Amino acid sequence: MASAEGRIIAALRDAGWTVATRPFSVTGAAGYLDLGTHRDGQFGPTVYAELNGQNVVAVKEGRRPDAVVIAAHHDTIRDSPGADDNTASVAALLELARLTAGVHYEFTVMLVAFDMEEIGFHGSRAFLREQIDGRSVRAAIIFESMAYTSENPNSQMLPRGFGLLYRKQAEQIRRRRRAGDWAALLYRAPSARLAATFAACLEATKGPDSSVLLRDPADLPYAGALLRRFLPFARDFGRSDHLAFWERELPAVLITDTADFRNPHYHERTDTADTLDFKHLRALVAATILTLDRVAQRSPA
Repeated sequence: MASAEGRIIAALRDAGWTVATRPFSVTGAAGYLDLGTHRDGQFGPTVYAELNGQNVVAVKEGRRPDAVVIAAHHDTIRDSPGADDNTASVAALLELARLTAGVHYEFTVMLVAFDMEEIGFHGSRAFLREQIDGRSVRAAIIFESMAYTSENPNSQMLPRGFGLLYRKQAEQIRRRRRAGDWAALLYRAPSARLAATFAACLEATKGPDSSVLLRDPADLPYAGALLRRFLPFARDFGRSDHLAFWERELPAVLITDTADFRNPHYHERTDTADTLDFKHLRALVAATILTLDRVAQRSPA
């Protein structure tokens, strides 16, 4: 982790961003085990007596202090190289820093590499609890397991009940023969506009039907609580650092390839760089830059 953090810090600084590490410590922390790989490991709930980690935070000050946050966790589970989960997302974050080095924005932009996502989203919660420096979060885009695609028919798994809840989206996926070659955008009501903006920007960089917008079932009026209780896949909407923002009713969108609903290498020793789609990753970075232009509001120097 120290080596990874050093490389992240160096890349962000080389791009001209102001960078700091933000240590955090939590005690009695509810979380998850990460022993072994997805198939043979132990991933049950646990309580950690004490956790000590640190986030890496890069800042580009805008004319206004309110922040647009772009983030990706930089840990993986033990025994997995973690190319898709989540090294590719960190690489995208660093490329974003390089490409926007000379850009000025009306609002402050923060690029964050979160620690300890895999064992319970502790880094993102610490960031919002202690380290936002008094700024309001205008928007957050979270990169998570987003670089694996497949053009093969039926490579995208849809959980039972998906079509009943998301009829339009299910039809969109079926028209593409259930190929897993698109990005899922997970959002709640406060981030609906942000999700739609990102979807439009990704269509501009990759083409039609390049994303599927999915509102968290738990966020649906009246039926949300019941859906989360009785529809098992509804709980999969809270499996990354965007959850920390949603818990505080902040506008956040998760960008993902749907992880184990598509990628057979998820949490496995085979999650290596040669399995990834770098053209897709490039389109996501470009879409993020276009989204930043709109949400953080690109301004003259």
